[in-house]
Amino acid sequence: MGRLFYYQLRKYYMIYKVAYVKGCVCDTARSWLATYVALFFIFAFTGSRAENSIEILRELRISDKSTVVMGYDRSTGKGFRGLRDDSTQKILASEVYSGRPQSSPVEFRYALEIINKDPEIASVSLEGSIPEGGFIVDGPKGKTSTNRFIQIRLLSPDRRQLLCVVLVNLTEKRVASVSKWFD
Repeated sequence: MGRLFYYQLRKYYMIYKVAYVKGCVCDTARSWLATYVALFFIFAFTGSRAENSIEILRELRISDKSTVVMGYDRSTGKGFRGLRDDSTQKILASEVYSGRPQSSPVEFRYALEIINKDPEIASVSLEGSIPEGGFIVDGPKGKTSTNRFIQIRLLSPDRRQLLCVVLVNLTEKRVASVSKWFD
């Protein structure tokens, strides 16, 4: 599985472990851990490419007994949605998104890390610019549809001036383009 998925699984396991030791394991912690473990085994043994990851973007509890899980499969470039029964931890139904799901806060922070490591943009980023946006968009021409791109605007500290628009390729973990305006 991909590194990002591994770290998410590890994070939820540690949350669960700390809560268990303190004696305050809640249903939310159990459901998060169970979702990641279930998806790990589903995608690890169904032929999904190991270098790409499954990422859970959102979880939405719709009743006391069920949760909607929304995610993205980097190996196919498709989003998915599933309904999980929280009492049995089984996936009751799943479907593939027709479009692309919007970014999660984890993806936004990950894109900012990529931007801060890029030497061309790091100087702008370190001058106190304010990141904004985080919309998932089409990539430059010539990139495959399985690549996932996030658009981030860097604004001046007073938010009155657009410094640059950065397009980050989350699949290849690099900055795809930088421009002074929207394309």
